[in-house]
Amino acid sequence: LNEAGIPYKYFEMVSLSEINELYNILDIYIVSSRIEGGPQSIVECAISETPIVSTNVGIAPEILNKTSIYESIESFKSAKPDIEFALKKASILTIPTGMQKFIDMFEENLES
Repeated sequence: LNEAGIPYKYFEMVSLSEINELYNILDIYIVSSRIEGGPQSIVECAISETPIVSTNVGIAPEILNKTSIYESIESFKSAKPDIEFALKKASILTIPTGMQKFIDMFEENLES
């Protein structure tokens, strides 16, 4: 960005309320990674109801509607955010709901 002369602001280690505010000022969030471990931003966008489109990377297929995932520049043009779908899928991962499978697993093992 510096080399291209593109202005930007970098925020490091902001609070959850600041993250929520930053996501909510976006018109759309684009994940353009070819390889990615998460990315956490997919879940954060879903929970904050931020419109998002993504490459088919990391957790994207588990959280985003197929219409929100693109494979190429050509398909990027037709990718459409589905906020309600993403929120519903990501809500399963929130506490306490997201922890229930782990709790059940530990209870089963303790009973054995």
